[in-house]
Amino acid sequence: MRYLLLTSVAAVLLQGCVIVDLGDAHAAASTQSVVGGDIQLTLDEDADFQISGADLTLRGRVAGALSLAGADIVGRDLRLGALDANAADLNFEGAVAGDVAINAADLVWRGDVDGAFSANMADGVLTGSFQSVRLNAADVHLRSAAEVNGPLRVSAADLRVDGDVRRGLDAAVRSARIDGSVRGPLAIHADPGRPPYGRNDGRVEITGAIDGGFICARRVVISGQVSGPLEVVADEAPIIEGGSVQDISFTNRDGAPCRRPQG
Repeated sequence: MRYLLLTSVAAVLLQGCVIVDLGDAHAAASTQSVVGGDIQLTLDEDADFQISGADLTLRGRVAGALSLAGADIVGRDLRLGALDANAADLNFEGAVAGDVAINAADLVWRGDVDGAFSANMADGVLTGSFQSVRLNAADVHLRSAAEVNGPLRVSAADLRVDGDVRRGLDAAVRSARIDGSVRGPLAIHADPGRPPYGRNDGRVEITGAIDGGFICARRVVISGQVSGPLEVVADEAPIIEGGSVQDISFTNRDGAPCRRPQG
């Protein structure tokens, strides 16, 4: 027997806390759903599940896909087959066996994903183990405990990588800082926009380790390790502040935009 602990605005006003017994009703349907105001749920579901509300606080297990729509969503110790979420703020802890698709203003993610991970967001901070990742954002931060085992594709204003990217990075950004490591092919297109430029507009800084690759930017600063050929297109030659650099070629940008190729 499966139970949901449901606390909504109406429930609080009437009698505090409502226990909803789903019984085996979900066995005859492909999807179960809950709609309310402020909702707290402990889930134990073998099928897909949908939740819509204002502020959602969730725990538990969904073997199928969990679909969420809310303002502020907090997930603690969630174990999911897949996740589709639309929220203002999403704070997630747990693991997802399949794919993840997120639309959010602010995203804080701490968890492992075995499928493809995609997110459209304003600000995002990611920690955990990932496979293929696609991100569209204003600011993105992959923290030191983040591991991306598949291709990473980012479109963002500001990108910071403190973690370990193991199969290449393709980024279209305004600025980027690589404090961690990027193995495999790297391509960073840091277009500065139009002058007057801000301090970080079109700036790419490598303080960690990369295998080499291609960077188009206004300015490139390297104090980390570059272990393979690196092609730089910029307004000036790369600034080398230490570290280990094997092979760098430089071409003056001469005002050309740093745009990611189509395709």
